[in-house]
Amino acid sequence: MFDEDRHTCACKQVKIDYQNACVFFGSQQLESERIRNHLAALARRLTHATHLVDGDTGAAAAAAAAKAAARPTPEATLAAIDLEHRTVLARKNMIEKRKEESERMLLEQEKAEEERKRDLAKVRFVYSRFLVKTWTLST
Repeated sequence: MFDEDRHTCACKQVKIDYQNACVFFGSQQLESERIRNHLAALARRLTHATHLVDGDTGAAAAAAAAKAAARPTPEATLAAIDLEHRTVLARKNMIEKRKEESERMLLEQEKAEEERKRDLAKVRFVYSRFLVKTWTLST
C-alpha cells in the first residue's frame, strides 16, 4: 500500500539510468566520483595526445621548468612574511597611539569639567556669602 506522507517526507536522491535499466538511490558521491574518474581518464588521453603531437618531451620539460620558475623562492616568501609582519606591527602601534590620544583627550575633558564645576561652586559660595552679608546689613 502507498503511504503519501511517507513518500513526501522521505526525500531520497534517485538517479535513473535508462541505458542500463538501473535505478540508483544515494548521494552525490557516486556521481561526483564518476565525473572525477572520467576527467582523470580524459586528462591522461589528452596528455598522451600532446606527446604524440609534440613528438618529444621537451615541451613538458619546458612547462615544468616554467612552473618551477614561477614558484616563489623561500627567501622571497620569508621577505614577504617579514614585510607583512612589519606592516601589521606598524598598524598596531598606530591604533595604540590613537587610543592613547583619545584617552588623554577624554581625561583632559573630564578635568576641565571638574574645574568648571569647582569654579561654579566657588562663585555660588561667594555669591551666597554676599547675599548673606547684604541681607544682614539690610536688616
